[in-house]
Amino acid sequence: AQTPVPSVKPVATAPCNFEGGTFCAWKNDFFNDVTWQVQQGRTASFTTGPAADHTYDNATGHYAYVEASNGQQGQSARLASPMIVAPSSNTKYCYLVFYYHMYGTDVGSLNVYSRPKEGSTTLTSLWSKSGDQGDAWQRAQANLPSSGKAYQIVFDIIQGNGFRGDVAVDDVRFTECIPPVQCMPNEFQCRSGYCIPARWQCNELLDCDDGSDEVNCSKLCTFERSTSLCNMWNVSSEGDLTWTRQSYSSNPFSTGPTVDHTLNGNQGHFLITTVASSRAGQRAILTTTPHPIYTWCKLRFAYYVFGTDVGTLEVLLRTDSNTEYQLWSRSGNQGSSWFDDVVVLPQTHGKSYAIRFVFTSTGGYRGYVALDDLALDECAVHPTNIPPPTTPFHYGFPSGTCGFENSMCHYYNLMSNGVDWVRRAGATPSFNTGPTVDHTVGTSSGHYVYIESSGLAANSVAVLESPVYQSTGAMCGMRFAYHLYGANIGTLEVYVQDLQKQMNVSKWSKKGDQGNGWHHGLVFLGALSSLQQFAFKATHASGFQGDMAIDDVSFSLCDPGYIYPTCSAHQFTCKTGQCVSNDFVCDNEWDCNDMSDESSSMCAKRNVPYQCDFSTSLCGFVSDPTANFTWISGQGQTVSYGTGPGFDHTTDSQSGRYLYIEASYPRVQGETALLVSPVFKPAPSGSLCSVRLFYHMHGQHIGSLTVLMRSADEKYQKFGAWKPVWSLSGTQGNKWQRLLLQPISGTYQVGIRGTIGNGFAGDLAIDDFSLTPGCGASVRRPAPPSQAPKTCDFEKDMCGYTNAFLNNIDWALHAGFTASSGTGPNTDHTRQDSTGHYVYMETSTGELGHNATLVSPLYRSDGSQCMAFYYNMYGSDVGNLSVFSVDGHGAKTLRFNRNGNQGSKWQRAVVSLSSNGHGAITGDYRIVFEGLRGGGFRGDIALDDISFGSCATSAPSTSSPCGAYQFACSDKSGCVPSSSVCDFLAACPDGSDEASCTKKVCDFDSGLCNWSVDDGDFTWKPYTGKNVQGNGPPFDSSNNLNGRFLLASELSSSTTTKAILRSTVFSKSGSNCRLLFSYYAKGTVGTLNVQVKTGSSVKVLKTLSGVQQSAWVSDFVVIGKQSNFVIEIEADRPSSGSGSISVDDLRLSTCEQGATFACQPDEFKCTNAVCVKKSKLCDYYDDCGDHSDEDQPTCKSFYANCDFDSPSCAWTAVADSTSKGFNWTLASGETAGIGDGPTSDANGKSSGHYRVASGSRTTRSGRVTTLTSPRLAAAKNPGCYFRLSYYIAGNNAGTLQVSYRDGSKSSTLWRLDQTPTNRWVRKEIALNTIDDYTLTIESVSGINHHTAFMAVDDLSFSPDCPHNHPGVVPTTTKPPPSTKGPTTTGRVACHSGEFACADGTQCVSRVLYCDGVNDCLDKSDESKCVLNSLDCNFDDSALPFCHWSVDGSASNQWIVKDGSTNYGPSSDHTRLSALGSYLLSQYPYVRAAQTPVVSRLTSLQFPNGSAVCTMSFYYFISSQNSKSAKLVVSTRDASGSGHFPITFTAQNPPKWIKGTYDLARALPFNVTFEATIRKGSNCIDRRYLLQRLPGSSAFDRKRRRHERRRQ
Repeated sequence: AQTPVPSVKPVATAPCNFEGGTFCAWKNDFFNDVTWQVQQGRTASFTTGPAADHTYDNATGHYAYVEASNGQQGQSARLASPMIVAPSSNTKYCYLVFYYHMYGTDVGSLNVYSRPKEGSTTLTSLWSKSGDQGDAWQRAQANLPSSGKAYQIVFDIIQGNGFRGDVAVDDVRFTECIPPVQCMPNEFQCRSGYCIPARWQCNELLDCDDGSDEVNCSKLCTFERSTSLCNMWNVSSEGDLTWTRQSYSSNPFSTGPTVDHTLNGNQGHFLITTVASSRAGQRAILTTTPHPIYTWCKLRFAYYVFGTDVGTLEVLLRTDSNTEYQLWSRSGNQGSSWFDDVVVLPQTHGKSYAIRFVFTSTGGYRGYVALDDLALDECAVHPTNIPPPTTPFHYGFPSGTCGFENSMCHYYNLMSNGVDWVRRAGATPSFNTGPTVDHTVGTSSGHYVYIESSGLAANSVAVLESPVYQSTGAMCGMRFAYHLYGANIGTLEVYVQDLQKQMNVSKWSKKGDQGNGWHHGLVFLGALSSLQQFAFKATHASGFQGDMAIDDVSFSLCDPGYIYPTCSAHQFTCKTGQCVSNDFVCDNEWDCNDMSDESSSMCAKRNVPYQCDFSTSLCGFVSDPTANFTWISGQGQTVSYGTGPGFDHTTDSQSGRYLYIEASYPRVQGETALLVSPVFKPAPSGSLCSVRLFYHMHGQHIGSLTVLMRSADEKYQKFGAWKPVWSLSGTQGNKWQRLLLQPISGTYQVGIRGTIGNGFAGDLAIDDFSLTPGCGASVRRPAPPSQAPKTCDFEKDMCGYTNAFLNNIDWALHAGFTASSGTGPNTDHTRQDSTGHYVYMETSTGELGHNATLVSPLYRSDGSQCMAFYYNMYGSDVGNLSVFSVDGHGAKTLRFNRNGNQGSKWQRAVVSLSSNGHGAITGDYRIVFEGLRGGGFRGDIALDDISFGSCATSAPSTSSPCGAYQFACSDKSGCVPSSSVCDFLAACPDGSDEASCTKKVCDFDSGLCNWSVDDGDFTWKPYTGKNVQGNGPPFDSSNNLNGRFLLASELSSSTTTKAILRSTVFSKSGSNCRLLFSYYAKGTVGTLNVQVKTGSSVKVLKTLSGVQQSAWVSDFVVIGKQSNFVIEIEADRPSSGSGSISVDDLRLSTCEQGATFACQPDEFKCTNAVCVKKSKLCDYYDDCGDHSDEDQPTCKSFYANCDFDSPSCAWTAVADSTSKGFNWTLASGETAGIGDGPTSDANGKSSGHYRVASGSRTTRSGRVTTLTSPRLAAAKNPGCYFRLSYYIAGNNAGTLQVSYRDGSKSSTLWRLDQTPTNRWVRKEIALNTIDDYTLTIESVSGINHHTAFMAVDDLSFSPDCPHNHPGVVPTTTKPPPSTKGPTTTGRVACHSGEFACADGTQCVSRVLYCDGVNDCLDKSDESKCVLNSLDCNFDDSALPFCHWSVDGSASNQWIVKDGSTNYGPSSDHTRLSALGSYLLSQYPYVRAAQTPVVSRLTSLQFPNGSAVCTMSFYYFISSQNSKSAKLVVSTRDASGSGHFPITFTAQNPPKWIKGTYDLARALPFNVTFEATIRKGSNCIDRRYLLQRLPGSSAFDRKRRRHERRRQ
């Protein structure tokens, strides 16, 4: 009887786009190894999976996917449709349409099957795709059965070999069956019947489901055939030189590449021509036979251009009229590697053209050029005069995204205009125009298309046309990125046109310079019902600075047949019916294709509770006064080249404003600026709230951007601790990007912290901060009350003075000399030394007339008649300084004005606050200082010592009331004995008795700190790593390239023999006084003496001489108890040699009389009494100088620390499947073959080990190798740091980055690109994670990976990081056996939290009970554990079944066997040896028709409510067919009833396979293995628990032990 047809809906009525977070009618298969999930936005893993769905092309849309991190290689994940029926028809052209995304180096395969019923193992393959298909959604269709019978459709994903293998599907729909169609003239009809565009024939892609479009195609030439040149290429007789087919293996001594491009091997073939014995101008020409005029045609090829004398390789197009166009060229040495490229062939006039590879020699004999894999792709005749079709195109509507990364994506130039759009990566050739990075990936290696304006005539036009589309849906929108930067920018337009090229509908236009950055363009297309195409038209103005570029052209919601869902309550309905998330509405970013989500009238009604575009004010944001500097307002391009935005986000123009941090001097790496929001109320109950922000992070020196939140009461008197909720580091591309965050509960504040990176190109910016309509409003701060005017010397802070919001330049707090020579003060006015502070405007940046405005707090009139202040206006480019008073009504009155250079000294000014000539001040007022920049960088203006009072202008009295043996305190508070001056203790309240003494701490960054140097040509001079010469250190003692140190260099012309650094005279010191210092000696140096001088007596405390190590070394000397003494550091010049010696970081410690060696709370006191930061403990580096910081017991307690010298290192090295020999390998001593490589490990030990990532000559760039940490407990302590040492040798070594994975999140913490260090460098990286996590150190090979490399060493975690295993209750150390005395019974008494060992002599912590490790001496803490009873590898002859029991007769029970059996496997899984044992269930004598034999293996009983855990085992099933033998794992309750069975069947060929089974049950149960056999054998080996969740906190230790044993 026929199978009855179930009653189901017609297939065309069941589309599924997974919106609403559901699978529609689809569901996960019962037997899945891994489950499908519905996802929004990015997947959890880095560099895999989509960033947006296909339906809406944004982060709020949904799609279905499988997370590769959740499975293992070869495991399956199936998603099944309901039972459906295709209508019975005399045709077979019914199909399933869907979009798939397969991106990542570890992608496995995606298959589509049909099966007759749910659970059936009979699968019919309908479609399949394997491997990485690129970071884009791809359209696919699969033919469906049309017999009228019921069936299911199944998506099946087979996992690849790593976590970068996420696969997704979206927009799944079934078509109705249609009769056969008649294809149009411009279409190709597949053998199966349906039509595709003719240009897809012979493009090496299977566009027909039966592959018939690629039959009889021969347009790819690999030169592997022994015949000539693939019947399509010829060596032209016009050339003087020739092309020769060659392989390395056939002629290993000849010139040329060692491998070809096709096979990447020495037996593969290629074409080659050499420059040997050639003359300049001679050519080798390779040409095609004439081709018809094509459009949408690409030439793809691989080239190899190498040698010092190599000339130029060109691709030329020659028309039938012998006119030639140059399409592509490369000149000079391109390196010893194959490169791929694609050239789009333009449409030309005439009937045919030929393609020519032309090599032109420059003479010489060193060099060659090779070609391989020449192909013509996607070539078809341009459609003209096509009538409207009666059947749809295969791609009848636009979809997807084109980032121009690999090709022009079917876009082509309109050749008749004579100007082309060109695909390019990196900067355009002209200065101050065009992009430097693409929009897609934000790097110089990403691609875009642009027009080169150099040499173009005014009003030249370039037109880039899209393919032809039949129709679009009503919601269709086109988005693209555009870049219009330069003084000569013309006009960029977007047109919709018909096939006669009549540009009849202009959809979008932009004219003139838009700033240096990528903008977002949006064109609402709506429904188009006839054949149309889109065109980008660029009209050049004039001049060479007019490059225009576009990138990332994408279409969304353009399918005219798609059924769009009704928007949910959490979505906004656009005017066209499109749904977008409420979180994206009214945020100054278009998400609706019709832009209705940003309608001003609609946004006014939605009541956005808080929104700030920073255009006119900070909107209640304030700068944290404890930060190093402040955020400033920006407009247009920031002042530094190659960093910062060129426009704001709000208006997308150069006139709009944003906030940013300026990374130029005087900023240094690690400094922060913190912007604090107003206080926000919590969201009303039941409302959804999000915090929104746009950020811009572009530049090679970008530091990090962090968003923090803290709790705050409504009166903002109490605040919680700041907690980071999001952070991002490094350059993210030259574009604005959106950030969406959930606020913390309760009333809260938001902090936005910018951190300076390692250079000036590190400007990062923010704009458009807002809250969604569901959030609570901000709490209004009351206006601060006015105050009496106060004196300010700027020693502690800015005294309430603030920079005006619209400043071009900010006033900054500073000490010592300013950055520019010939301008600014050298000291402050208050202290008259380099430690005193003042405020100034730095004019190294900015333009003529730029302002710097400093505003006082709100003052109330207190009777002060005048204000006095000191100013410094020194420099040839000084502009103007004005002082105003501003009353409570905003009226502004000029009080003071000076212009131009006023000399190098501080000048005193007194301005009247009450003179009628300037307007009397009554009520509240502010003082405003306004500086205007002059015409150059020597124009710094400074202020100090602002005071208010009477208008007496006479100088203060210099007479002192103190006696001859007294010192007068500067604050006039009194007199102190002269013996109290310079005794390391402040006797005056203001500390003025110690102000002129040598400072206790000096790093020379702000001057000499009152140390003095002797004059002479051999003396101590300040340097930085940037300006040091000769053998000086490349950085200061804190590894800061910009930090200063003192250097006594060996000058051959020196007549001075000693360089002396001398302190001031100290009156007395205590017995514990010490001088700590760092020194750097390189080459052959003289003698360095540290000495104390008292009168004429000199006591040398330490001498260093001879050849020293080239590294900073910390040392100290004991000064002891002294009186009236001077400290000297003396360097003697040697009689010969070119060495140098430097000193830095001088510290006078515990020199007060009676002082003891007391370290700060965050410091560790070394055995030698030196104090070092606790964060430096246990980092494998001797910071103390006596190793006591590394000899602490805690240093050995953290299992994740690793110096690679111990075999127990818990980090593992993993290379991806394409690494081709590029791996982390263990090395020691000098690295072979690397000239600049280390000669020792990071601690200077030649026998010490480290890990090095290097490749071979055959390893290509972009390969990845990873060092992975063990699982680590959550790092919630803000003092937790990961430390490592790294070494990068050679140029273009690649990328080194540290990333973490925390639950479902992953992020890059630190990244270093291509920068050689040629030395070991230490790095600290802050950690802050909510969940348990793992760290990875990833090396990505560069283009010189075989001559350059990266190494790492000394991986460690700071003491504030949790040292316990994930899930283990932290304890300081493993609890020792109890030391309690015996009770009267002779047994020790244990506490409630302890376990009593059976022999009565010990107590151990309950945490350690049943953790897999014997802690009791008698092993009783592990002997009765049910979990441990499961562990069994069947190798113990005394207990062969461990604690499992067998069930069955002698003829069919499980038996212990080894590899010598004739029926089982030849080796076990544990040892992989014939000597290893396993369990075997076999019955070889049973005929297939007999009753099957059943064998059972049963565990001990698990108690009620056992914890969640997973049992792992290995099985081996050998059978002639899948129905002959199976293995079922299940649980059985007390009655013997089985539950939750999982079945495992035979694999062909048979092998050991890993199986898992979840054990969580509510009632007591046993685990049972049940083997059912008709003919064959069934084996089990090595059961153990992989993971235990609640209730087994310490069990992970046992799992790690098992994994290490396997490795």
